[in-house]
Amino acid sequence: MNFTNRIAKTVTIMFVGLLSGSVAFAQQQMPPQQQQQAPTDVSDDELKLFVDASKEVSKIQQENEADMINAIEEEDLNVQQFNEIMSAQQGQEVENEASAEEMAAFNNAAQKIMKIQEDMQQDIEKVLNDQGMEPERYQAIMMAYQQDPELQQKINTMMQEDQQ
Repeated sequence: MNFTNRIAKTVTIMFVGLLSGSVAFAQQQMPPQQQQQAPTDVSDDELKLFVDASKEVSKIQQENEADMINAIEEEDLNVQQFNEIMSAQQGQEVENEASAEEMAAFNNAAQKIMKIQEDMQQDIEKVLNDQGMEPERYQAIMMAYQQDPELQQKINTMMQEDQQ
């Protein structure tokens, strides 16, 4: 994978996935064969750990989202410009004729974002381990959450009760 595609994949994962919380982390970290196999056998204790860990992961992601936006803006781009250049580089149908200056700014911002993301992944793994949950298990439960409506309801209910 060349540098531009790696940047585009990294940033796409972050900007598309940030709104859905720790889904971005789960999707990025799991090999494709594991993404299709989501265990639905999760104990109530494990679900409680998952809910608690998800809150911490979400905080980390929100903090880092602001840092990523700042990295883009420091390069005199806005998020829309950045995403348009990224989409054009991925070969998506976007009319974007970026200047040499914009491309340089894009590449600088993308490198900063990759560093932020690497640090964020380490922070997330530390939080998960501190919470007593293996990152791989967290990812597996996240994938099951995405695929199993019954598990979604159970986790959503736990999150709502926890907020009250």
